[in-house]
Amino acid sequence: MAVFFKGDRVEVCSKEEGFWGSYYEATVVLPLHGNTPYKVRYRNLVEEEDQTRPLVEIISADEVRPMPPPPTIETTRT
Repeated sequence: MAVFFKGDRVEVCSKEEGFWGSYYEATVVLPLHGNTPYKVRYRNLVEEEDQTRPLVEIISADEVRPMPPPPTIETTRT
């Protein structure tokens, strides 16, 4: 299992009904100790009470994975 640090960009897997298996981009705000949970701030999800603020949650380590590498653009020669 990967270890993430403050400022790392990650993807978080949702375990909520209807969203199971969906991944959302987030940034690690704080790695917590113990069962290796993380406090993350989502890039595109907002708080329900104040939709101007990004959603911040504490999630378990099994819900986090590294961001995929950026796509590469192949050029063809003619």
